[in-house]
Amino acid sequence: MPEPHLHGQDRMDLGVRNANLMTLMASAHRNDLDVTTYLESVITHMLRGTARVEELLSDVWKTQLRKSLKG
Repeated sequence: MPEPHLHGQDRMDLGVRNANLMTLMASAHRNDLDVTTYLESVITHMLRGTARVEELLSDVWKTQLRKSLKG
């Protein structure tokens, strides 16, 4: 079955989503995080609504992870 062709706004939306995902991955990489673990956590929290966006930024997430591992 051939894939449907994307046009106009659908293509733009797909490009924006892809750029956002790549930005998350690059940010995790810059902060020396395991990208898969970070993305899994972010997606889980977003779907459950259990964290504010500010808490999911990679540098904040890393700090919170360190605190939770300490005690």
